[in-house]
Amino acid sequence: MCARPRPPTDHEHRIVSVFESQRQFLTVAQVRDRLMSTGPPIRLATVYQCVKRLLEAGTLERATIRSSTAVYGLRPACGSGHRLMCSACALVVDADDDEVTTWVAQTAALHGFMITDSSVLLSGTCAACAPPLPATVECR
Repeated sequence: MCARPRPPTDHEHRIVSVFESQRQFLTVAQVRDRLMSTGPPIRLATVYQCVKRLLEAGTLERATIRSSTAVYGLRPACGSGHRLMCSACALVVDADDDEVTTWVAQTAALHGFMITDSSVLLSGTCAACAPPLPATVECR
């Protein structure tokens, strides 16, 4: 007998809608803050439990910013979702283009893999968070 997936709870639905309205990954505390401002109160422990279940179900994914802060975001639904994430503010932008797709396919082939799910999350610093570039010095 096949086990059926457990239907999402109301809390999980609320948490997913928080992520659907954001362009960045969020900490659990940030998710709770947004939930508290838009609906009935929810305990931080409940948000942690729901996020854990959503991770296990493949709805969310986890990343790390500032070397140790766990942040979460929606996992791409279509099996391919290449993105750039700012390691300072957790802003996420789509990076799906032919060059990334080609690189993934070539890397997989080089190592004898067949890709069944492709999601690349590249970390860096967005323009708003990057330190200003030093003025260029002209060489004579």
